[in-house]
Amino acid sequence: MTPATALHNHRHNHLSPAQTAAYLAAYKPSEVDLEALSRSESEGLLGALVGQRARLQELVGLTMEAGEYGQSISAERAITTNIEVVGKLLGQLVNPPSSNPPQLPHHA
Repeated sequence: MTPATALHNHRHNHLSPAQTAAYLAAYKPSEVDLEALSRSESEGLLGALVGQRARLQELVGLTMEAGEYGQSISAERAITTNIEVVGKLLGQLVNPPSSNPPQLPHHA
């Protein structure tokens, strides 16, 4: 069996029409498709991060009530990381590289 035949059989025997269409669309995306995909993925990523942060905030409350302060601190750290990632995703946290570190003024 050739690889092309195996792929054809797999596609027809195991993939739904929607999965096949998604694969074919992803296989040769156009520039417009790339923009839409990038926007869609960014929105999906942002949504996942917001959902994650809500779960982490709930976890903080539960662990505090249970007296598991170490777990609460870990969850708070994860929330901080989540916020940093969201800020980077939205372009709100910008750390431009600096080739010239700040200099202290010289006093004579």
